[in-house]
Amino acid sequence: MSDSASWKTGLLRFWQSVRGLFAREPAFPPPADPVLLNQLKGWFAEQLAKHPEIPVERRGEYARAAGVIFERMTPTALLRLRMYTADIWFYETLEELTADLAHTDVKVQARLVSGLPIGGAFDRGRRLLYLDGGDEGVPNQDILSLYGHEFAHAINGPSAK
Repeated sequence: MSDSASWKTGLLRFWQSVRGLFAREPAFPPPADPVLLNQLKGWFAEQLAKHPEIPVERRGEYARAAGVIFERMTPTALLRLRMYTADIWFYETLEELTADLAHTDVKVQARLVSGLPIGGAFDRGRRLLYLDGGDEGVPNQDILSLYGHEFAHAINGPSAK
């Protein structure tokens, strides 16, 4: 076999192996601190329990989504999320959350007038997360995207910009 043919064969094998890596579901390691993970899930459930106006099934969706994200977070991120979040206010829909926050934030008012609901928010000063169930039919408005985004703001802490 010539050097050129050998090189092409090697390159083909390499790309096939790389393609194989992306074809499977990612494997996430188990959480480094299962006790911390369970504590955070319990705290999240306590926050949800403060909102009986949201149907139980819907609250279950919120808890499952948060759990999926928590299980992929490092122990440091879990600690920071809990440390920098004093409370969580939940809403059943994007529209309800947007209407409530429009009373306090000019940017949210502009989005409401434009008919563009927001999916969540983190009030750094009050260390307050605002969450809803998202909209699975709208790109980047699904519950996992929204929760991941808002949790990241909380993890960054109150002094982050």
